[in-house]
Amino acid sequence: MEHVRNLIMQSVAFIRRYAVIICFVIFGAVYGYLAFTTTRQAAMTPSDAEINERLQSKKRTKIDDNAGKTLRDLSEQNIEIKKEFEEARNNPFSE
Repeated sequence: MEHVRNLIMQSVAFIRRYAVIICFVIFGAVYGYLAFTTTRQAAMTPSDAEINERLQSKKRTKIDDNAGKTLRDLSEQNIEIKKEFEEARNNPFSE
């Protein structure tokens, strides 16, 4: 029992003495692992089968013919609306 207690005390003394170095090594290892896996994931490209699967699963948005005709008529009649449509086509993310 005394032997185990001495072993634990020696271990605690070792950890206290080298705590900064141990923490540095642990954080470095974690950082290195994260950098490695992030780089590997960023470099991966999907296969053709995965691309086709995702493209087929997406449904295309359909606009009613009457709504499309109404929008075209409005843009032809009013210059301000035509300008708004052209700006929205050129830069869809502006407000």
